Amino acid sequence: MVKVNIIGIDPGIAGALALLGEGGAELLSVAAMPVMAKPRGKGNQVNPAALRFLLSSWVRNGTRCYIEYVNAMPPIGGRRPGAQSSFNFGHTAGVIEGVVAGLYLPHSFVPPATWKKHAGLAGKDKDVTRTRAIQQWPTQADLFSLKGAGQARADAAFVALWGYHDLKQGIFA
Repeated sequence: MVKVNIIGIDPGIAGALALLGEGGAELLSVAAMPVMAKPRGKGNQVNPAALRFLLSSWVRNGTRCYIEYVNAMPPIGGRRPGAQSSFNFGHTAGVIEGVVAGLYLPHSFVPPATWKKHAGLAGKDKDVTRTRAIQQWPTQADLFSLKGAGQARADAAFVALWGYHDLKQGIFA
């Protein structure tokens, strides 16, 4: 059995974080990505101080963190992400990694295809992840009930569950 708590992070402004307890079955907590208004311009950005506060409240000796590995968004159906949205997404990912590293939290990245395959979600509709999370953690089904927020929370929880599998197999690098 893995004897550490595991944090899973679904990066992005609408992302989330999840904390699994020792043994991987107990979902201890989930949280939306802490955000704040941008100092200039419109929209939000990750709040690094609030993220640090949240993560440090979850960290104890031996905690490990898994972050979904993200890339720039490819063109989808003739729609191309703009330079500003790509920059914003990269900034968000960098802030998250910087806060995690600043806490000296051992971390690793997992591609979406890897954790989705492990969870039996490869090629499935996004909402299936939320449904699967409700099945996996039925006593906390309310955490996954909302379509947008529930989806990000489910992703973060399954990233953490992959982390449990990774540690159990001795894969962590």
